[in-house]
Amino acid sequence: MTSAQRSEGTISARSEDSINLPDVTPEALLAAQAEQKYLAVREAVAHAVYRSLFEQRMQVDDRAMKMLEKIARRINALKEDDRDLLCRWKLPLDFLGTFREGGARKPQPARPAAVA
Repeated sequence: MTSAQRSEGTISARSEDSINLPDVTPEALLAAQAEQKYLAVREAVAHAVYRSLFEQRMQVDDRAMKMLEKIARRINALKEDDRDLLCRWKLPLDFLGTFREGGARKPQPARPAAVA
């Protein structure tokens, strides 16, 4: 008799006799282990695919931001010749300004009034 066979018998004897858990059987534990292995393999593949897509999106984001920055530089260079240029391109300039300042501002929590 192997160690695994002895431990299966021990688990079965304990579950049925001493702790009275009829739904916990060696077969149920082995089925759960097999299902866990099945899902773990698929999780690893899904994570690899997710990470690849994430990195690709980050590269596209980087290219897009560079294009917007190029537009902003051109607008700043031409704003003296065309005063309406800043108004027409306000949205992308504000968008870029948010990122140059470290992201959108978060509202500060109200401070309690000082007690005199």
